[in-house]
Amino acid sequence: MTRLVRPTLPPEVRKETPALSVMPKNPRDLTQDETLINWSNDRVARNIGETRRKACVAAVDAAEVTP
Repeated sequence: MTRLVRPTLPPEVRKETPALSVMPKNPRDLTQDETLINWSNDRVARNIGETRRKACVAAVDAAEVTP
């Protein structure tokens, strides 16, 4: 006998990823290029992660279980 179970997600996954905080002070000053590259990489990674999170939640919400 096969029993299909609808997946459930914990409430935490429905929360949007928090915005990134300001870069902490380093023991040395970063160059303008280092700052731009680090800032850009952080933002891109956060945005990609948020897009993937939303897609995963949408996929689970769209899943239909039929007996």
